[in-house]
Amino acid sequence: MKAHQRRTGRPRELTMRNFLVGMYLVATTGTLHICRIASTLNGLPPATRKRLGLTRPGGITDRQVQRLFNTDLYRPASRRHRQFGRRI
Repeated sequence: MKAHQRRTGRPRELTMRNFLVGMYLVATTGTLHICRIASTLNGLPPATRKRLGLTRPGGITDRQVQRLFNTDLYRPASRRHRQFGRRI
């Protein structure tokens, strides 16, 4: 059982916590667009970025945001709805 739960590979540079912080910051501007999360997180002051653990020299990329959204939020939600006979 533990072998199945063990994670392999490199840890993510963009965590779910940081993704949600970015979503919140974008949503407070009035329009929530996934494509604006990376630029919002990259636009934070260096001290805030360091406190969040966003230390990548090139910043967060749109691909990282899209991949996190698709693998951790959208796909699991669509599987749950298919269980009950509904599709998103």
